[in-house]
Amino acid sequence: MACLHTHKLACGRALPLSDSAVCRSARPRQAVVVTALSDQPISRRQASYAAFMSAASAAVLTGPARAGLLGGGESEEDIYKKDTGSLISLVQESLTVSSDSPDHDDAINKARDGIKEWVAKYRRGGSYTGKPSYGNSYTAFNALAGHYNNFGPGSPLPKKRLERLNKELEDAKKLLDRGR
Repeated sequence: MACLHTHKLACGRALPLSDSAVCRSARPRQAVVVTALSDQPISRRQASYAAFMSAASAAVLTGPARAGLLGGGESEEDIYKKDTGSLISLVQESLTVSSDSPDHDDAINKARDGIKEWVAKYRRGGSYTGKPSYGNSYTAFNALAGHYNNFGPGSPLPKKRLERLNKELEDAKKLLDRGR
């Protein structure tokens, strides 16, 4: 006896069963045989496998472009190393500029802007947050940004804070060079 009602697919659409489609069980939701474009029936397992494979291939094809995929461009790791290394150098340069220099405010503003961009880019990146270089860099950048936010860009850094920042930045640079 043929089952002539509709079955719901995984995507939520109703599939009307034709006369050639047969529900082989008393409970139609458990074992459904549906006809494809040809007259050959396909099993529920085959239909769900095909749906999974098409969804997986669509996710891969519509995903973001990855740098370094198939040998083209820089990898995300290389970009992280380059960004972090250049920001460490920029911050170290801004720490060495004397407060009497006419370039002092410009150097501080460049460092602050760089820190904001770096934190916005890498704070939520799960693959970087566990790295020791990330931890040291973030600690130093956060301490410097906090000082400038609380006391203003014109205020000098206390000696202990400056020493700690220089140590954190040097450690971060060493860890970054080691790939950690």
